[in-house]
Amino acid sequence: MLEVTQGTVDALEPAGYHDEKVVGMGLLKLKDPTPMTYALVTARPHGGQLTIEVRRGGG
Repeated sequence: MLEVTQGTVDALEPAGYHDEKVVGMGLLKLKDPTPMTYALVTARPHGGQLTIEVRRGGG
């Protein structure tokens, strides 16, 4: 869970970042059999401060 306690969230893209597997001095892109995507959050400070709390969900 992500909570912005000071500042503003401008954008949230649940599948915003994909870790690409590249080897061979950047010449060979590998197809990942279990690709991961990561959420991408764009936030803006309020009064020069940005406070974000990240907690692990579940029990």
